[in-house]
Amino acid sequence: EILESPAPLLVEGDTGIGKNALLDAVVKMQNAAAGPAPKKDLYRMNLSAGTSVGDLFGKMCLTREGMMRFDRRPFSIAFEEGHIIVLDECNLAQEEVLSVLEIALDTGVLTIWDPAQPARAARQLRRHPDFRVVITQNPCTGLFAQKRTQFSRAFLSRFMPVPLVPFEPHE
Repeated sequence: EILESPAPLLVEGDTGIGKNALLDAVVKMQNAAAGPAPKKDLYRMNLSAGTSVGDLFGKMCLTREGMMRFDRRPFSIAFEEGHIIVLDECNLAQEEVLSVLEIALDTGVLTIWDPAQPARAARQLRRHPDFRVVITQNPCTGLFAQKRTQFSRAFLSRFMPVPLVPFEPHE
């Protein structure tokens, strides 16, 4: 049920708790239960301070023939075709990447700009009704806390939180 809701998810838990393994299992179960219906692909991208907008969403590239073409990336594929994308370690991403993510989620449109003509959008992608996004993060505590973005309330309000807590030894 969790991936049937159109609400984006925020899965938070300590390193190694099984955030990605849980998501893999949920997608497999969902696809098995779908019967003959089209299966959803699961895309995953690990984010970091080095992840650019073009790395995640796509960018215009020059071909050998001198033509411009759109280089699709995991987010744009899932967004347009109605698949699931997991953005792992989202709180390590640059503000610029998070801003584009916010706009795409709020408007249902992903705009890719042509660097040769910055005043003109090169491509606009529409969100497929079956598109799902899950962001994961480790808590903003401990040794690497200063490297992690503390999301604003406005950003967090777009996501349904799914906290994962470790089992107690007796469990």
